Amino acid sequence: EKECGITISGNYESLTPVLADRQLASYMNLPEQTPLLRITSLSYSDSGEFLNYSVMFRNTSDYQVDYHLRRIRPDAVLAYPPE
Repeated sequence: EKECGITISGNYESLTPVLADRQLASYMNLPEQTPLLRITSLSYSDSGEFLNYSVMFRNTSDYQVDYHLRRIRPDAVLAYPPE
């Protein structure tokens, strides 16, 4: 952030179960059709500009969850629990 002068505001991630095709199984040294978790990630700045997009594959059980991580500035954080 300091180097580029861009403030990261948040990140969207999507986790999706997939089966390894021939090429992916070869890259990961796994049998074809092995259940994998595909993780797609998209980070964005305060101005809404997309900063980073990535797709990763993990060898894990079938599982799917979608979530949005929002960054909160330390000066904006309220005391918890509220008094």
